[in-house]
Amino acid sequence: MSCDAGIPLALAAELAREADVGINEVVFMEGMVGLSDISELIDDIRKDLLFEPFQARFPERIRDFGGDCCAAIQAKDIVVHHPY
Repeated sequence: MSCDAGIPLALAAELAREADVGINEVVFMEGMVGLSDISELIDDIRKDLLFEPFQARFPERIRDFGGDCCAAIQAKDIVVHHPY
């Protein structure tokens, strides 16, 4: 079992007890742990807890150019926001 290194020891011990493992089997790690496995926390019968799949809207002007973003921008400026 993995826990964040900043977790109080009493809470880690309680989590270990609930998971039916010994505290010596707990690995303490820096940062967020196991994000790739978080979907396993949601039971198959509770699909209502999952986010709906995101369907990105593709701008019409780019669709006019067959999906070629560069050709669309070359024809006319487009404001592009890149969140990263």
